[in-house]
Amino acid sequence: MFKYSAIIFSFLVIFRKFTNSCLLDVQFIKNTSVEDTLPISGQEFYLKAIKNRSRAECAMQCLQLRSTCVGLVYSEMRFRCYLMKSSFNGKVLDGQSRSSSWEYWYKVDVCPRGWLPFDDHCYLFNKIATSWNDAKGNCERENAYLVEVNTAKENDFLQSTYVQNHDSRPCVGEYACPVWIGANDIDKEGEFIWSGSKEKIVFLHWYPSEPSTHVPEQNCVTIVHEGLWDDTTCFSKIPFICEKE
Repeated sequence: MFKYSAIIFSFLVIFRKFTNSCLLDVQFIKNTSVEDTLPISGQEFYLKAIKNRSRAECAMQCLQLRSTCVGLVYSEMRFRCYLMKSSFNGKVLDGQSRSSSWEYWYKVDVCPRGWLPFDDHCYLFNKIATSWNDAKGNCERENAYLVEVNTAKENDFLQSTYVQNHDSRPCVGEYACPVWIGANDIDKEGEFIWSGSKEKIVFLHWYPSEPSTHVPEQNCVTIVHEGLWDDTTCFSKIPFICEKE
């Protein structure tokens, strides 16, 4: 396992997707496991070498290449860097020790401001109570979708981070503190899919006696404070969680 230093370069970059602007913090995090070592055959990893540039200038060059550049190797003594097209990712390097100190910095695009990261996805909680359809539309305007819960680990994250803490009042009793997720059976009663991906739901975490397939107007799904799911009427006014990759 790599050991990382606490040193982080942070940059604020504006990305435009469709017609919306999205502010992203971009970080370069130092990986200390490959210091003083470089691959002999650099073509597998490197885009290009840059001379007479500071570490920050090399990082900005990497940012201009967007996803093509995944990080950089920098020598402060040589005032030189290599921009990387592929990360080391724990590979055994056919390296050789160098007299000067080489540093490996990998790039991380963290979530937009106000969003929280979890397992390579970003999440945004909206306290404004709205209908399921309006919640779905709000997420889409953020170039996101109503959250899709695919694992117990993700479900636990949502419960502990948002559901249990979103109301100033204690979450007490059955079905307390509901929050919209993307699950629904609007198209066909009893067949629940995710609104964003349109995929059939595999991971399920229903409240006992749910879903209420005998009540046809209850077509949209919430996660409540215990982390369990409940289907209810889609026009109910409830907070929601958006997700994006």
